[in-house]
Amino acid sequence: MFDPVSVEIIKSAPELDGIVHERLPEYLSEMYTKIVNLRRKILIPRITIDKNDHEELQKLWRMAHTYSALTIGGRLDKKQKSGAAFVAGNAFNLIWQTNKIGLTSFQSINEFTDLSISPVILSAILFMIAEQPADAYEASEKIELKTESLSSIDILEQAIYHLVRGSLKEISKLPESDAKTLNIADASDLESVAYQILWDRITEAIRKLSHELLNTFNSNETPSWRSLLSDVINISLNTEKTADFEYISSFAAPYHLASLLLEMGDELYQKSVIRLLNPPGIDQNLWEGYLKTVAQKRPYLWKNHCDAIQSGFLTPGVSSVITFPTGAGKSTITEFKIVSTLLSGKSVVFLTPTKALVDQVERDLKKNLEQYFTEDNLIEQLFASEPTDSSFDDFIYGSVVEDSYFIDFEEGIPSVSVMTPERCLSIMSVEKESFFNTGLIVFDECHLLHGGGNFIDRRGIDAMFALLNLLSIPESKPDVLLASAMVENGDELAGWLSDILDRDCLSLDILRIPIDSGHPFRLIPATHSD
Repeated sequence: MFDPVSVEIIKSAPELDGIVHERLPEYLSEMYTKIVNLRRKILIPRITIDKNDHEELQKLWRMAHTYSALTIGGRLDKKQKSGAAFVAGNAFNLIWQTNKIGLTSFQSINEFTDLSISPVILSAILFMIAEQPADAYEASEKIELKTESLSSIDILEQAIYHLVRGSLKEISKLPESDAKTLNIADASDLESVAYQILWDRITEAIRKLSHELLNTFNSNETPSWRSLLSDVINISLNTEKTADFEYISSFAAPYHLASLLLEMGDELYQKSVIRLLNPPGIDQNLWEGYLKTVAQKRPYLWKNHCDAIQSGFLTPGVSSVITFPTGAGKSTITEFKIVSTLLSGKSVVFLTPTKALVDQVERDLKKNLEQYFTEDNLIEQLFASEPTDSSFDDFIYGSVVEDSYFIDFEEGIPSVSVMTPERCLSIMSVEKESFFNTGLIVFDECHLLHGGGNFIDRRGIDAMFALLNLLSIPESKPDVLLASAMVENGDELAGWLSDILDRDCLSLDILRIPIDSGHPFRLIPATHSD
């Protein structure tokens, strides 16, 4: 069930007594299968769940909580912590499924209460700690929100939901809980009041964390989100001594949740978009302004994004071949490269094989870029620190993003021109000068360069011819970004491109091939003379 990368993450978790560590991935896969069978047993009359089934579920429950505890208190290195969190996240996801079909006999329920945290909430948080945001996002979809409630615990549940999904602006819209109006002196159940205060403090910590991740926080404001969560941890497990007695306060659920969120918050901060350094030669104010815009919708970088950027992906003069599978973030990291090119005063040519894809790419890029690349916004960013002679026209000319089907050559092609290879060849035949300022060529679905294998494919020839012609323009010397989820020999393609360009070219992949990806193409690079 698990892909090779996930298997390695699972095996990096620390060993536990009673579990064959080498078989841990197989064990989790078997448990997913077992739960499907258990669902069938429940639905079919006269078929009962036997003692062995219950024992396996109890073992799963113990394993989930043990690995969850190790994640926050096991003194693990980063790799072990990710492994422990990933195993626990999968285990809690399985527990949620067993509870959903009515198996609640092994000490777990799906509700978030003062005494227990919903397995699906734990699963989502643990997946984020394990640097698996896609799994966390999927787990969060199972959280059943009570949006009309003003109880402390229901508002906290909504805050966690939005934090995991990156919808940080929604957190600031959440109401205050009704615990704010409590009169403690009149309260009949002081323990219940204590829980509400702890839950409210965790919610306040999440609010402050969201402001920090959006870069909208006041650095002088105290206490910080870390301090608030640390306070909850200290208060939830505390000992007070007097001359005659020793009082021990123990609020297990707030303690564990605050501890997990402290780990998750640090992970999110380290991978937050707003911390991404400006590429060499790019104005810092312009770059930070763009990142604040991105953070409104996509506040977190994924691990593969961070790895690519640390490899020099955004550095001018560095080209790349990206073979991430579908859904792994090719579009996000491509957008970063496009924006860094625009902010350096260069234009972008975006090649894609069909007119339908041209329309889709144009629509997506317009939605993501045009809210930032306005004249008023850029001028505001340019003058943020000191006067400058730069103007909007130094970065953007004509439309920001436009389909190149109709072009007024007197005005020039747009800053980001989306076109098919055939349209590119057509424009070059009559107005080659339009491409002199090109700083980046993006070729999406670049497996089209492969041609047709044993038969001649005209579209493949046109695609290769368009790319080589763009690279032959001596005035431009652009970076190149080739992207496809259907290429298996990215290293070979990157080597060919590096030889063509005579400069660095990265090969970026995360080695996770979805089951439904189909058979990958193998690209056979042409020589420059082809």
